[in-house]
Order: sequence, then structure tokens, then C-alpha cells
Amino acid sequence: MSTLEADFIVVGAGTSGSLIARRVVERTDASVLLVESGPRYPRFPLDVPLAGLSLRRPWSWSHESVSQVQLQGRKVSFPMGRVVGGSSSVNAMICVPGMPQAFDQWREAGCDGWGGDEMMRVFGLAAAPGGRAPMGISEARHRAPFSEAFVEACVEYGLQQTPMLFGNTSNSCGWFPVFQRQGKRQSAGPQFLGDVRQLKRFRMLTRKDVRRVVLEKGRATGVEFFAGRKRVRAHATQGVILAAGALSSPTLLLRSGVGPADELRTAGVDVEVDLMGVGRNLQDHFGVPMVFQSTQPSPGRKSRWLLSALQYLWSRNGVMASTCGEVGCFLAVDQEIQESNIELFAMIQTNRAAQAIELMCILSEPQSSGTIRLNPDDPWGASLIDPNYLSHPQDWDFIMKGMNAARGIVHCPALQNFALTDEVLAKGRSDRELIAAEGTTFHHPVGGCCMGIDQQAVVDPCLRVQGVERLWVADNSIVPAISNAHPASLALMIGERASDLILAES
Repeated sequence: MSTLEADFIVVGAGTSGSLIARRVVERTDASVLLVESGPRYPRFPLDVPLAGLSLRRPWSWSHESVSQVQLQGRKVSFPMGRVVGGSSSVNAMICVPGMPQAFDQWREAGCDGWGGDEMMRVFGLAAAPGGRAPMGISEARHRAPFSEAFVEACVEYGLQQTPMLFGNTSNSCGWFPVFQRQGKRQSAGPQFLGDVRQLKRFRMLTRKDVRRVVLEKGRATGVEFFAGRKRVRAHATQGVILAAGALSSPTLLLRSGVGPADELRTAGVDVEVDLMGVGRNLQDHFGVPMVFQSTQPSPGRKSRWLLSALQYLWSRNGVMASTCGEVGCFLAVDQEIQESNIELFAMIQTNRAAQAIELMCILSEPQSSGTIRLNPDDPWGASLIDPNYLSHPQDWDFIMKGMNAARGIVHCPALQNFALTDEVLAKGRSDRELIAAEGTTFHHPVGGCCMGIDQQAVVDPCLRVQGVERLWVADNSIVPAISNAHPASLALMIGERASDLILAES
């Protein structure tokens, strides 16, 4: 077995991991080894926003859920990023830090330092112009006629238009800010790691799947992975930081012997720490596609890609600079709850019909939660991911109210030129049947290594794994309760906050 060594080992070069690695290198004299399961970021195919969204599959995990009881037994795919930059390299580039009040609830539950004011502060450090290493955020360069009309329709429906739709106000609509600069995707990997790669104290390994964290006498001392057929152990003198993502970090803890003891023994894994909360409280934004037939063809249809590509090369503008979902709104569809609980994501094109637009009706704060468990028959293979969608009755109620609101917006006068008529997917189906047959993930899973101070907490408010020294989790898996925040923005805030907390102990 060969051995590497660094002061800190960071597992996962996604948004949070890349940011943490940078902060450690720039603020200390420590050495950092960053280990990523995917390849380096390929600029040519992924920098172009619309093309990158269509070509992202080779740089994504092929995670899949177990059969979902409420979805006619269907399995749901989770194409999370498997590349330097993580999901920020393959996502829709939408920047939504969300409602500060949601973070206030984290603080009220005992997570001091994680309130709305603190989270908005660290978001500014990571993302706002003038920050310590800002991600590029801009207004949408391309503005499709349908997107303009949709925002007007939302205003007619009674919503407030905001200059940029950060999701921090209920019953608001507008244009999403995007992680772009001059029409190009801003992936967290190149953005945060570009000027630290040449430093001798920093090393990044790609295409290396970490199998487990090495624990010795209750302390994290490194990680193990394979390089070809050779097993490699990397030793960490100061600690290990897991930032592998909401689906992978819980799996790594379980494979390392940290989790519910009975489940670990069933899977044949030696128990290091009996920690009940690992793999619990998995939450996700669940969405239902609503596809409306239109007289207007999609501006981004592939028959126009050549002309659109030439326009993009000339001006970094046009439909190729679009995220496809340029506008949306956040709704409070229940009179007793003032915070937004539904998001409508308006897409200028869809693959579901030749001439149509698609609204994704999304549960912003679902009450249902699920699990991530090791497969007892193959603990080193794919985990058993069960988001347990729609297991809470309130989720059914809110998603159907959201669908009714979407129909109300679609039929406002501002959209009459698009002649939005039949719902392509709803023909012959009730809303419950449509939800069960077509509902799916909006690719925003969180939880599984939840932060807190109770017995179900996996990490404390300083992100230290309970019962293990010098081991932290610092990605979206630590989220104790889902909000309307989009995952790239959330991972930025967690990464910035984590770097402060971890370095304060070093």
C-alpha cells in the first residue's frame, strides 16, 4: 500500500470542497490534498450555458433512488456533478440563497452562528462582487420573449417583481441571477482553485474514488482510495473534511463505520461509532412538470444550434447563453404560512413536446424525508437512496395548490400571444395521477449528515462529526431542514462558514 500525506485532506472538489481547500491554503501554512472522484473541468463543452446543460451526462453521477411508493413504484435519477466543480459544473447556474428566516430556524434549534444574518454575510464573501474570491454572478444575458411575458403575467397575478430573484421574499417573481461571467458558466472548481494549483502546499487528485475515512482510536487520520489496482492511503496530520455532497458524504461515513450500528453490522461493516443520524433526514425539492402547448417554437431548438453557436462565439450572447430557465417565482400558497413554499421555474423549451413551454412546480419546503443506507448485499456499491417523496400529506396539498397557481399565471393576459392551451402531460389524468406519474427530483438533495445538538445530529454546529476527532462534514448533507435555497448557493455559504470554523480550531 502506498501512502501520501498532507495536513488536511478534503474529499470532494465540488463547490464547498473547492472553496474550503482554497481558504485553508490562502489563510494558513497548512498543506492540502483535495481528492475528487471525477475528472478536471472541461471548459469547452461545459462553459457554454445551454450546450453544457445538454452535454453534462458524462460528468455526472448515475445515482438512482429506490422505488418510490407514491410515484407508482418509479425510480428517480440524480445526475449530480462528478467533475471538478461538482454540480456547479453541470447545473443550471441559478443563484438563490433563499429566505434568511429559514436559517434563523437553524439558529433557534441550537445551531449558533448559522442564522440568516450570518449566512447572508458569508454568501457575500463567497459570491458578491468584492468578496474574498467571488463567484461570478450576473443578470441573465439572454432574455427570451416568453420569459419577459411570464414575469409580466406573475405581476398581473399579484406577485411583486424584484430586481434579481434571490428567493428572499415571498410572493415574488423576476429574473434569476446566474453564476456566469460574460455569458460563460462560472464553475466553483476553476473559480476557486485556479490561482492555488501552482502552490507546493496544494495538491489535487482526480478520478479517485475515496472508499472510506481511516479512523484510529476515535480520530480521523486519513482516507483510502484506489489508484488503478493499487490501494492508496493518504494520511492527514490535522484532519479530514468530507465535502463529497449530500448523497456521497453520508455513504462515506457509513462505509467508515460511522452510523447506525445495527445497519452497519447487517452490511458487514465494523462499527466505529454508533451514530443514529447518519443517512437520516434526507430531503429534496420535489417537482412536477407542467407542459403547455404553444404556438411559438422553442428559441433553443437544436435545429437552430449552429446559428445560435455562431452568435454566441461572436457576442457571448443569444440563446446559447441561456440557462433555459431564466425566470420564476416564489409563492406562499397556504394562508397560515408566510414563507414561500412553492417555486415555479419557467423553462423556455422542453423535450416533452415539439412546441411547448414547461413550468416546474416545486415544493420549496417539503415535510417528507427519507434515508441513505448501505446495500447489505454490496456495501461498496451504490447506496440505497430513498427520498420517500410525498410521504407527508401536507406535501400533496401544497403541490396541488402550486399547480393551480401555475395555471392561474399561465392564463393571465400577458401570455396570450403564446396561446398556451392544452397541458400535454395532464390529458386524461387527475392532478394526483399526474404528480404520481411525472413528479421527480429538482436535483436539490440535502441532509443525511444533519447538523444539530440533539441525539439525531451527525455534526455539531462546528461541523465536527460526533464521536470522532478531527473529522468534519462541510457540504449540503449537513442541512438540518430544507429551505428554498438552491444547492450551489447553499454549498457556497456552508463552505465559507466551514472554513472559518475549521481554521479556528487549527
